[in-house]
Amino acid sequence: MRAAIETRAFRRALVAYIGDQIVDWAAMVALMLLVYRETGSALATALLLVCKTLAPAALVPILARRSEQFPVRVTAAAALTACGLTLAVMAASPLAALWPLVFVFELAALLARSAIRGSLPLCLHGDALRAGNALINAASALLAAIAPALAAVATVAVGPRAILLAGATAALLSAAAATALTSARPCDLPDEDDPGPASGTGLPDVATSTWVTLVAGTALLITLFSMDEPVLVAYVHESLGAGESTYGLVVSAWGLGMLAGSAAYLRIRHLDPSRLAIGFALVLSAGYMGLGIASTAALAITAAIVCGIANGVMFTAFVNAVQEAVPAGRQARAASWIEAIGAGGAGVGFLLGGALAALTDPRAPFLVGGVAGATVAVVLLGSLARQDNAATTRRRARAAP
Repeated sequence: MRAAIETRAFRRALVAYIGDQIVDWAAMVALMLLVYRETGSALATALLLVCKTLAPAALVPILARRSEQFPVRVTAAAALTACGLTLAVMAASPLAALWPLVFVFELAALLARSAIRGSLPLCLHGDALRAGNALINAASALLAAIAPALAAVATVAVGPRAILLAGATAALLSAAAATALTSARPCDLPDEDDPGPASGTGLPDVATSTWVTLVAGTALLITLFSMDEPVLVAYVHESLGAGESTYGLVVSAWGLGMLAGSAAYLRIRHLDPSRLAIGFALVLSAGYMGLGIASTAALAITAAIVCGIANGVMFTAFVNAVQEAVPAGRQARAASWIEAIGAGGAGVGFLLGGALAALTDPRAPFLVGGVAGATVAVVLLGSLARQDNAATTRRRARAAP
C-alpha cells in the first residue's frame, strides 16, 4: 500500500476521483430534493435516477474509446469542466430542463471517472495497483456512507440550487486538479496479448475473453445486488415492522461493512482477484437471503453488515481482476466498462427491485437477488475455469515442437 501512496501520480488521481464523486453525490441529492419539492412525484424522481444511470452508462464506453486519442489529463479535465458548466446551467434552469441536463452531467462524470481509473495502470503495477484500487474503493465506500447525509443537511439549510452552484465550483476545481494527471495517451500503450479485434464499444469480438466474462458476470451481479435500494424503506416498515431509526441503522451497518470490506481487501489482495470476487459474491448472496428471511431488526442489521463487507471486497477484487486481464492499451476502455456497469447495472436493479416488490412484497428482491446472485457466481466460476483450461491447452500447443 505504501508504494501506491508514495506515487505522486496516484495521489493526484485519488484526489481527482474523490472530487468527482463528491460533486456527483451533492448534485444528485440536491436534484432529487428539488424535483420532489416541486412535483411531489415519486415517478419524477425515479425518472431522474434513470437519466443518471441507464442512459449515460450506455454511451460512456463509446466516448471512452474515442477519448483514447487524447492524454488522460485532457479527457479528465474536459469531462469535469463539462460537469461544472452543466451544474451551473441546472442551477438557473426551469424544472423541465433538469432531466436532459442530468443525463449530460452524469455522462461527463462517468467519463471523468473512467479516465482517472484507467490511468492507474499507467502509474502503478502489480501489488501497488491492487492497493491503489482498494484505496479508491475505500474512499468511495466512505463517501457513500456519509456524503448523502451531509448533502441532504446542506440542501435543507441553503436550498438545492445553491448546492448545485457549489457543486459547479467544486467540479471546476477538480478539473483544475485533473490537469496534473498523466499526459500519456491510452492509444500509445502496447496492446500485447490482445484477445482480438475490438468493436466500437471497446469490447473484443471474441466471447471467450476473460475480461469480457468478468465484466458480463459482474454486470449481472451488480444488477441483482442493487434491487434492495428502492425497497429498503418499505422492507423495514412492512417486513420488519420497524421505523425510520431502524432504517438508518440498516443503511449505516451496510456502509460500515463496505468500509471494513475495502480495508480487509488490502490484507488479502495477494490472492487471485477473480476468485476473490466470486467468493465474496457468494457471501453477498448469503447476506441478501439473510435479509430476506430476517424476522427481527437485529438479524437484519447483522445481515446488512455481512452484505457490506462482501460488497466492499467483491467490487474491488472485480476491478483488479479486469485490469489484470486487459492489455495496457485497453485500460481506458476497460475502466469505462467498470464505471458503466456500476451505474447501468444499478439502474436496472432499481427498476427490477421496485417492480418485484410491487408485484409481491418487499422481501422478494432480497430472496430473488440472493438465489440468482449465487447462481451467477457459480456459473461465472465454471466459465473462468474453462477459459483457464483452454488457455493452458493453447500455450502447451504453441510450446510443443
